[in-house]
Amino acid sequence: MIQKSDSEILLRRAKALASARVDSTSFADATHDRYLVAVCGTDRIVVALESVIEVFRPSTVTPLPRAIAPLWGLTSWRGRILPIVAIDQSLPAQGSGVVVILASGTRVVAGLWANEVEGEIAINNDEIHAAPAATGIRELLVSGVTSDAKSVFDAESLARLLDERTKSNDRAAVNNSSGIKV
Repeated sequence: MIQKSDSEILLRRAKALASARVDSTSFADATHDRYLVAVCGTDRIVVALESVIEVFRPSTVTPLPRAIAPLWGLTSWRGRILPIVAIDQSLPAQGSGVVVILASGTRVVAGLWANEVEGEIAINNDEIHAAPAATGIRELLVSGVTSDAKSVFDAESLARLLDERTKSNDRAAVNNSSGIKV
């Protein structure tokens, strides 16, 4: 993976911001949806903008021992603890990358760790195809693939997965030596 310096990243962002903006009426077309493009390890994924709350650079992410994928760690966001998920098999390095805050409706679900965010795009609905057969987390969280091989991340599926795991952990709670459920 090629590491870019902060100055290169800032220069690229400045050029993008200085360029002419796409006419906002192009996004109003009913055949297009807006997506955020993020690089997660070796994958380029798109997330529907309606599921994105914010993108930020966390000061620290605390890895969770024995966490089950896609859950990777925890970080502080706006005074609360936010679970961080990672899609790629390679785990994030401390101090690198950004977190894309994902929501399901009005509920904040988790932060998706990404190496970088490339920008916003409009994708024609017929350019998204069924996801190829996958195993593990990709099967659960990727709802499709674009014509140019970007994976379509499904924040709703992530919310359901995390809810199911929370419920199963609550049912599997055991009593410790003092009789308190843990």
